[in-house]
Amino acid sequence: MINWLTSSIQLVALLLAAWYLVDTLRKRTVSRANLIALAVLGVMLLVQLVVSIVLLLGQEASGDMVMFIGYLATIVLVVPVAGFWGRIDQSHWGTAVLCGAGVTVAALMLRMSQIWSLIVG
Repeated sequence: MINWLTSSIQLVALLLAAWYLVDTLRKRTVSRANLIALAVLGVMLLVQLVVSIVLLLGQEASGDMVMFIGYLATIVLVVPVAGFWGRIDQSHWGTAVLCGAGVTVAALMLRMSQIWSLIVG
């Protein structure tokens, strides 16, 4: 994994989570701007997916690699699922779902960094 990309994703995810939390506390529903910002995070995660796959190609298969791939698949699915759920929920809890997704992405990226250090040594 590329450190600056990982840190950027974590920062964006946490900033979005804070924004979504404010919107939740203000009892606002999910807006177009919320979804566009979430889509930007999703694109960043897709870049991370491609970079990770390319970097994994030269590594020896291990249990840590399987766990890393599991986290990678999960993190890529969190954003579209949260976006869909947040969009169909017409209450202010839709933005709470997006907030939870931001925190989840940041936490998963941290764990993926730890697993990556085990893979590459």
